Formats: sequence, C-alpha cells, structure tokens
Amino acid sequence: YQNDDPGDYFNGGPFTQFLVEGENTVSLTMSQGSADIRIYRGCRGEFDGETLVEAKVTAPETRTLTFFAENAPKQVFDDVPTDDSGLKDALTALKSAVKARDYDTFWNFHKGLRDAAAADGVPEDMMQRMISITVEKGEPSFNNDVTYTSALGGRVWQGLADDGEAPIVIDIKMNGGTNTMRTGAYWAKVDGAWSIVSN
Repeated sequence: YQNDDPGDYFNGGPFTQFLVEGENTVSLTMSQGSADIRIYRGCRGEFDGETLVEAKVTAPETRTLTFFAENAPKQVFDDVPTDDSGLKDALTALKSAVKARDYDTFWNFHKGLRDAAAADGVPEDMMQRMISITVEKGEPSFNNDVTYTSALGGRVWQGLADDGEAPIVIDIKMNGGTNTMRTGAYWAKVDGAWSIVSN
C-alpha cells in the first residue's frame, strides 16, 4: 500500500485475502523516513491484537518479514499460477470504464474484491452504492508507467507506478470532504478472468 500521509500513524491492510496456511512473507519498501511496522492478528473491530511480527524500517530499505498464519480464509481467486498475459489489456479496459463512467464494467472487474468483502460480511447493496458513487461522482487520475510483479507464486499480480501508487486513483468529493479510492493494483484470475482482488 502506498502511504502519502506524512503523519505519525498509518493503518495499512487488512490483507487477509492474501494469507496462506503456514508461513507467509511480506516485503516492505521504505522510500523516505522510518516506521515501526507491526503485523498483528485481531478480531473485526479490534485496534489491537496479537503481534505476529514487528520491525523498524528506515529509508532507503527493503525488508522481508515472515510470520505464520493458521486457519487462513478461503481465497477468492483461482488457486493456479498464471503469467501476466492479458493483464495490461485488463487494466486498459478498467481505465476506459472509469473514463466512460461505465458502472457495469467497473463492477465486473472488481468481482474478486467484492467476493472478499462479501465473505467479510459487507452487504451487496452497500457495495453497489459505494461503486455507483465512485463511478458517477469520482474524479480519476491515471498512472501509466506500471510495473507488474507476481506474488503468491503467480496467483496474484501487483501493478504499481514507480512511486508505489496504484494505477487508478479516484477522488470522491462529498459532504465537504474528499475520499480516495485506489484501484488497479492487485489482480488475480477469478473464474479464469482477470479481476481486482484488493485495493
């Protein structure tokens, strides 16, 4: 996750949909400053929980953290490795949908993310409202120089710009403030088709 917030605290994640049973590794890159990193296991709504691994990371540094997970959730994406064939075309189609304010295409490209949210108890009508507002009222910006990296043995692909930002950033101005949705960064095959599986 890209964190542009210069404040003292940032809560990244969750990334439960990427957990595998047993050993897990997470690679962190710090481009400026320093941070105390903590990965923890907690129940929904908890702000604290059992610490699985922690580290202090100081720029410029890349650190790999390892921890173990039990009872990992069922993955929403296909459990087979794939190369990135067709991924650039999928991202291009998603960008076109955002530009055209095409709700149906945007909705369909987020099937994996929607499945993960549904497994977490998020009602479908709430997802529909959120995506409708994002597509209809959001002001998008696009990052074109995206580098793709495989994860989970090729089952998930990460596409990020050189600055670590997502390919699509959508600002939604409402109620006197701005909410930002980042998308297009985490892809996997769901029922054989490319899909967003995380923001």
